[in-house]
Amino acid sequence: LGQAGHAARHIDQAQHTAAAVTPDAVPGWLGEWHPAHTGAVCAHATAALAATTGSDTDLAGAHERLTSATDQLDQASRTRALALCQTRLALLHHDHGDPEEADRWAEQARVTATDLRSARVDQHLTTIDARTSAPPG
Repeated sequence: LGQAGHAARHIDQAQHTAAAVTPDAVPGWLGEWHPAHTGAVCAHATAALAATTGSDTDLAGAHERLTSATDQLDQASRTRALALCQTRLALLHHDHGDPEEADRWAEQARVTATDLRSARVDQHLTTIDARTSAPPG
């Protein structure tokens, strides 16, 4: 809606609220509670905000949150979430002129996604490949 400040505040509020949740207070019907997963969702939202605003501050925030999420997500139980963060980092770096870092994150995503069945991860990797093979300009 063109209200980047409101979006950023909502992302921060979601992250803050999630940090206050204690795993034993989560009802069983909700499934397992992983704060890192909420962090990943907020990281993706921050990356979308950075893509919209083009702000260096938003870009730095997205990079920080996505990197933090990749450090905290358990590959054994959150493989899809981890691969999505890695592909988002690759796209973020590619779009902001850092092809070496983009390639590094894309390769990590490919390794993480081995034996993973995820249409979204596959679509992100296809997008990365298309952007990498496209002529500059």
